Amino acid sequence: PAEGRSVAVEPARPSLLFIAPACMPPVNAEAIVNAKLVLAMLDAGWHVDVIAMSNLRRLYADTHFEAWEQISSTTHESSLPTEWGPATLLARMRGYMKVGYLTTDLDWAHRALRSAMKMVTRTPYDAVVSRASPIVAHVVASVLAKRFGMAWIANWNDPAPQVRYPPPYGKGPTAAIPRHFDKTLRRSALKATWHTFPCERLRQYSAHFPVQLPVPSSRRGCHGAAQFCQEAESSGGAGYR
Repeated sequence: PAEGRSVAVEPARPSLLFIAPACMPPVNAEAIVNAKLVLAMLDAGWHVDVIAMSNLRRLYADTHFEAWEQISSTTHESSLPTEWGPATLLARMRGYMKVGYLTTDLDWAHRALRSAMKMVTRTPYDAVVSRASPIVAHVVASVLAKRFGMAWIANWNDPAPQVRYPPPYGKGPTAAIPRHFDKTLRRSALKATWHTFPCERLRQYSAHFPVQLPVPSSRRGCHGAAQFCQEAESSGGAGYR
């Protein structure tokens, strides 16, 4: 460029590892929401790798849309064993050894972590994004964040677990929950770099939980995380920083 002339520099596009058991195939409401978010990121030029649960509970028909093909090409699926047996027990034991405590869908967590760790070693992600529910997404992300020092965006589309839904659907934000759920929530609350919500109402409701979501003490390495959360808030979402 000529001397003295300023040149606009295009900001680097974020590179995200997206842990979303409910995503592809988009066969329930949670999966459709997550798939649409990934599609918006891809359309914006972001690099997104998705780890999803292939045999997700199906509430809707697996309708084919051309738009979904773009997401399928970047999705890495791990199945959840549907039959009890030695292989399932072994997978759950391996899952427990990986995450350090009992939680739901441990067998899927083990398979997802195995894939995610390979991906992290070859791709310099700006952040790992975990989408709940199910809450096992946060379990996988917590291990990755701790092991690789990754920025971690924990998203909460619903109160977790369901017993803490507002009445009459649940027993309110202070309802007693199983020990493994409490440990998962505490780890997420304390370790996640950012917490995001689909609306301010849910963020305020979550503030009444016994486990608070504090402002993180560090934002190191959060280029992708910051851009993601800022754009999410500008489109109507809400986030803790």
